[in-house]
Amino acid sequence: MTTYIIKRLLLMIPTLIGISIVVFCILRAAPGDPLTLQASNESGTVAMDPKMRDAFKAMRERYGLDKPLPVAYGSYMWKVLHGDLGESIIEHRPVKDMILERCGLTIKLNLTSELMLYLFAIPLGLLAARNRFAPPLRRFVCDTGQGVMLLVLYSLPAILVGTLLITYLAHGGILEDWLIEHHHENWLWVIAPIGAVHSPQSDQLGYWAYLRDVGWHFVLPVLTLSLGGLAFMSKMARASLLENMRMDYVRTAYAKGLKERVVVYVHALRNSLLPLITMLPLIIPGMLGGSVIVESIFNLPGMGLLYWQAVTRRDYEMIQAEALVVATLVLLAVLLSDILYAVADPRVRYE
Repeated sequence: MTTYIIKRLLLMIPTLIGISIVVFCILRAAPGDPLTLQASNESGTVAMDPKMRDAFKAMRERYGLDKPLPVAYGSYMWKVLHGDLGESIIEHRPVKDMILERCGLTIKLNLTSELMLYLFAIPLGLLAARNRFAPPLRRFVCDTGQGVMLLVLYSLPAILVGTLLITYLAHGGILEDWLIEHHHENWLWVIAPIGAVHSPQSDQLGYWAYLRDVGWHFVLPVLTLSLGGLAFMSKMARASLLENMRMDYVRTAYAKGLKERVVVYVHALRNSLLPLITMLPLIIPGMLGGSVIVESIFNLPGMGLLYWQAVTRRDYEMIQAEALVVATLVLLAVLLSDILYAVADPRVRYE
């Protein structure tokens, strides 16, 4: 296993280099650059006096925008190898510091979403599998109807789900207006706050009160981020459990006279969780991509919003750095998935 992990880590190096080359070339191939766009007037032309022209030239030299493509890429990678991810062209701050400031929120948001995803997906998949051959009405409610509802939720884009949640359930939304109009102010606590990760006075709260406050601010973003994966994971849990229920060891357990609850929860469910365990790290890349949309909709100051702002403002250094960070996390997630599969199933060996 150690040799396999070392080989995989070494193979990440050329993969990351290839990704950095592609991102670098795409950014430089696009017409214009961030400095030219900043200096352009409303008509799209650049008009400067001599002093501004000298400052503009110095800025282009500082960020390597005046160099040929191979030279500029070599200079950039040399800085990366020395731990320098560059400086934001727009904010004029080290990119590493800006990412470190924002990554905590994105990590918390994604870990919370993944936890909620598993807490709901596994019971829903188990409920559907156990009622696969139940009477028609019960089968429809617990299996067929549930599957149709989850597939409908899966088909809804995150941007639409987030917008609907803000429109109806957030502060200033339709539900709050309805409660006030019908004099139900005592129910206003059900309205979820948006636009921040905690209340302004949260530093005066106790530990558990602070956690409740942050959790309440996370409700709508986590719901938006998790709905898409809920149908996929619950269907996978259902299919895995149904497959294991057909195995010989399950028939043997029934033949021994064990109760159905013991057979399902003690024998079949443990083996059914193997595919779900290996999927745990692979969900992370998808959620990181979803964070761009979710954080932009709910105005959360995380890496996703930072990446979106960098793309809209053509901040080359920030885009390249975040692409490298996300690519590294994806590769590590795939490696972790392979390791977890070997840990969960002793029959799997990597040579």
